[in-house]
Amino acid sequence: MIIGEKIREAFGIRVLSLEAKEVKCTKCNLCSEYCPMSLDAQNMVQSGSMYDSECILCGECVDRCAKNAIGFRFKPVKIVLAGTPSVQAEHNAVPLFRRIGSVLRSKIGSQQTVAIGPK
Repeated sequence: MIIGEKIREAFGIRVLSLEAKEVKCTKCNLCSEYCPMSLDAQNMVQSGSMYDSECILCGECVDRCAKNAIGFRFKPVKIVLAGTPSVQAEHNAVPLFRRIGSVLRSKIGSQQTVAIGPK
């Protein structure tokens, strides 16, 4: 999971995530009871952060919440390239192959070559 997160961050790929609206939560605890990963989703809603590295984004908490306090959303990630300030990435703002090339150039430098694919 951590490798996937690093790749998404490096290439600025939008991320499916859970979003919580604390004010709508009635603390019924159904979200936590039905979580297949046994996460304490109700406390995550109360804290306002639905991120947990163990979450598989199955949507059980979303389906069980009668008050719609939990929902899915796509959020852009910040792209940080060497020598440039952080910018908020919009989906398809820069074609993926350009982002890949920029990241590779910033990581390995322009003096080295990289072989991609089978030998």
